[in-house]
Amino acid sequence: MPPYQPETVPVPTDETTFATVADVARARFPRLLICDPKTFRMQSDWVEAEDGAVPGRRRLTVFSLAPGRVAVVVEVSWLHTGLDSTPYWSAPVGDAVAERELAAALRAAFGFGDG
Repeated sequence: MPPYQPETVPVPTDETTFATVADVARARFPRLLICDPKTFRMQSDWVEAEDGAVPGRRRLTVFSLAPGRVAVVVEVSWLHTGLDSTPYWSAPVGDAVAERELAAALRAAFGFGDG
């Protein structure tokens, strides 16, 4: 199995790019705990996720890879019950579907493809 690779998205290199990316991110992840235009990094709070009857949580991280290119990482974690009935969160894993959806929304916001 190849190593995990986040989605990457081309973005303009102008002064409005960070705000546009943040707006697209907030549409899906309303609370950004980190939102730093100097380092071009944002990370959301955990939001509710569900897979059938299994409760979960999901969060977003977007960061600059290079001028004109950002990485989109969506992590998901599921709530489990241990042998002693103690609940615990699974280790976060990449959510490739959510990453592709957000990457498509970013491409559309910048007019790169049909989204």
